[in-house]
Amino acid sequence: MKHRISTQHSPRAQHSASRFGGLILAAGTSLLLATSAFAAPSPQLSPTQLHQFAGAVKDLQALNNQVHQEAMNPKLTPAQKEKLKNEYMAKTNSILAQHHLTAQRYTELLQETQRDPAFAKEVEGAMR
Repeated sequence: MKHRISTQHSPRAQHSASRFGGLILAAGTSLLLATSAFAAPSPQLSPTQLHQFAGAVKDLQALNNQVHQEAMNPKLTPAQKEKLKNEYMAKTNSILAQHHLTAQRYTELLQETQRDPAFAKEVEGAMR
């Protein structure tokens, strides 16, 4: 299965994100590829660190897909929405911990994929 780092959010993703006050977007689980004439050098990651980050991206994308499906249920009560949000955050934190990343480091690397298309390609390759 080929994994691609998404450059756009689907209408369903946008709807779900807005329902949770941007929760999905705030977690930084979609990588945006932006070309920049002034791209900073790629971060110096060991192969292990690159695979840990790529694994976190892959796992968080899967979690986001699951949460999007659940969030689309129009019968969710406010209490169920809150529970879903809390479970999502706990699972996000668990995934980051399993991949030896802090939320801050994950966000830094995620932002680097936005600035540096070469680094984004490295991450995509490591996700395979």
